[in-house]
Amino acid sequence: MKTKLLLALIFLATPPLARLKGADQTPVVAPAESLQATLTAKERQKWDAFRTGPSADIFEMFADDFVSIGYKPGPPPLTVEMTTKREMLLARGQKSPPAEFRLSDFQVMTPNDETAIVTYKARGTENTPPGPEFVIHATSVWVKRGEQWLTIFYQATLTR
Repeated sequence: MKTKLLLALIFLATPPLARLKGADQTPVVAPAESLQATLTAKERQKWDAFRTGPSADIFEMFADDFVSIGYKPGPPPLTVEMTTKREMLLARGQKSPPAEFRLSDFQVMTPNDETAIVTYKARGTENTPPGPEFVIHATSVWVKRGEQWLTIFYQATLTR
């Protein structure tokens, strides 16, 4: 079910002409290493902001029609919810539970010139109290609107 939802959201984020490509074409790794470096840095910036408490400028990285399926910032217990940019703005200032983490295994695919899919892992340990290790498998879908890359979709799966 989650896979079908993710595929539907990626389909909606992809411009119509890009969907007309032949079925034999597969997404390719981002043609410019600079795009991969840019989006990887932006993902790290988002994680740092939500760990320390988001600032107003972090929300500029998200499209107005952004949707997230993941863990809502706030005290335990963590809950999985669908969140919009508006809901994130209303919850501004809430921090995620304290944790140490490292982001790794970044992959960037570009199904077309205006869409990028970024996948990666966040490995960490909860700090209150020192708790179990966790791994989050994360996916962000970025769209290029004008000259700006914006996150339109984010999904996180927590494993322990």
